[in-house]
Amino acid sequence: MFEPSDIHPGAVLRDFYLTPAKLTPAALAWRIDVPAELIEEIIAQRALIEPHIAERFGAVLAAPASFWLELSARRALWEARTIAHGILRRSADHKFHH
Repeated sequence: MFEPSDIHPGAVLRDFYLTPAKLTPAALAWRIDVPAELIEEIIAQRALIEPHIAERFGAVLAAPASFWLELSARRALWEARTIAHGILRRSADHKFHH
């Protein structure tokens, strides 16, 4: 089932901000004074957006810091639920009997 929280903020950054503006991860990193590897990690969906980075995005992109933080929080919660669901499912499959 699709949920808006399934969407990683890195995909939003790439598809709705960088690509349309023809802005590279390195160029964005330079503009907000962070390592290019950090932007690449976010775009590759291996990292979420921390508050200090959200503030920097808010300063240079057409979306406030709160937008980036909400995307990241929703994604983090979705990931936690996905993991918890898997753990609970395995626990239910292997119930201990007295």
